[in-house]
Amino acid sequence: PWLVAANPVNYGRPCELSCVEALSAALLICGEEETANMLLGKFKWGHAFLSLNRELLKAYSECENSADIISVQNSWLSQQRQVPKVPPDAAEGASNDSEDEEGSSNDSEDGLPPLERNMNHLSLQESDDESE
Repeated sequence: PWLVAANPVNYGRPCELSCVEALSAALLICGEEETANMLLGKFKWGHAFLSLNRELLKAYSECENSADIISVQNSWLSQQRQVPKVPPDAAEGASNDSEDEEGSSNDSEDGLPPLERNMNHLSLQESDDESE
């Protein structure tokens, strides 16, 4: 089913999962959460896969057959087309990211450590500032 990769090679790309992401997703969907968490725990970015796909994996795990999974997938994809590209509060929070990054030791609400900022995905404004 449709999921987003969190591995360093394909981060953020849908349907480009590594083997461990695909296997862990299958285990989570089948109810083997402990085994999936153990596998993902071997990688620094493993918790990011869970964070990116938490809602979808939960919905997939509640399905009874492949037709239900396809239905959930299509429903999810149609909902995502209706969401604005940048939520209003995200634009405000982007300017505070650099301030919060150093002193932030708070774990996210799901108990996982915070994600690290990916320097390969700087916004255009940030890269312009650095070049001057």
